[in-house]
Amino acid sequence: MRKWLKGLSVVGLAASLLVGASAPVQAQSEFEGEEVSVGIVPGPSEEVWDVVVEKAEADGITVDLVLFSDYVQPNIALQDGSLDLNAFQHVAFLDDWNEANDGSLTGIGYTFVSPMGAYSENIESLDDLQEGDTIAIPNDPTNGGRALLGLELAGVIEVDDEVGPLATINDITDNPLNLEFEELDAAQLALSLPDVAAAFINLNFATDAGLSLDEAIFVDADYPEELNEAYRNVIAALEENQDNALYLQIVEYYQTEEVAQALYDTTNNGDKPAWENAPVIGENAEDASSEETSEEESSEESTEEDA
Repeated sequence: MRKWLKGLSVVGLAASLLVGASAPVQAQSEFEGEEVSVGIVPGPSEEVWDVVVEKAEADGITVDLVLFSDYVQPNIALQDGSLDLNAFQHVAFLDDWNEANDGSLTGIGYTFVSPMGAYSENIESLDDLQEGDTIAIPNDPTNGGRALLGLELAGVIEVDDEVGPLATINDITDNPLNLEFEELDAAQLALSLPDVAAAFINLNFATDAGLSLDEAIFVDADYPEELNEAYRNVIAALEENQDNALYLQIVEYYQTEEVAQALYDTTNNGDKPAWENAPVIGENAEDASSEETSEEESSEESTEEDA
């Protein structure tokens, strides 16, 4: 297993610092001196989790980030107890892994929704696909299925409606261009771009390969009303630890405005916070503010009319 520990271990701060000569002693965190290991994949997640590490440090908690180069080993490590938590996958992937591996992992908090994009060095739009072209998609069932559903959203193919997020190439019911599909490890998809018409790549791997979401010729998150909720990412733990107070505290550190801002900054507004009542950051914040103002004005006008 290719695995390495990122040097982000932190030490607890002394809880006895005085604000002033007569100021009260700072209250000690109930988790002072505790340590939590979290498995993630390289890319924007590292910078986002740096924020969590700093928040934990302020309460005297050590958070060790363990980096993995694929989507398989983080769940194996969590299942066998080598990790306390991991944060790299959406619900559909987690459910599929549990079923395939008799696993007992569960999400304990939502993190973000990451768009999947189609990238190409050979065409400018999926409308430019030609008869017999090859499309590269992830070889894991959930992300491969998401790529196929993305092609359906784009009007390129049709997929059996009863299959849901675990669609495979065998579930394609209409393929008018007779497209070929090459299933590759998610981390290798960017390398395939010179040799295929297009490749569907998860945002973290696209970013790690130097690809911007703006370069994508199709983005499934542009169709939010059609995007399955199973694609929301989670912080995962063993089922027996789903109520662990320390782990839930890590979730609380994540689900903050500072992390929402880090998601916006590191992914160029690609990843969207997915927890309940998550703050709206950046360009979307302006849109949300305009919508709220419009709603308030409509409410005021309605009240005046009722009066």
